[in-house]
Amino acid sequence: KEARRRDSQRLRKAHGAAMGALKSLDTANSPSALRAGIAAAMPHMRALPALADEVSAAESKLEELSVASEPAAAEEAAVA
Repeated sequence: KEARRRDSQRLRKAHGAAMGALKSLDTANSPSALRAGIAAAMPHMRALPALADEVSAAESKLEELSVASEPAAAEEAAVA
């Protein structure tokens, strides 16, 4: 009985941490916040399988942001 309680408590904590990582991915509004959210989510993907989809979406968004910022950075360098 005690072992089941400990296991249940461990799973609840893991799920809570996974939900926190999911929230950080959902609220990320900059490339650095996305990177931090992805890093926070990676260890918790087994506890919350849907997190894998969110991490994939965040990685795609991060890629889009980095591609979009490259022309702006090149333009700034040309002006300077």
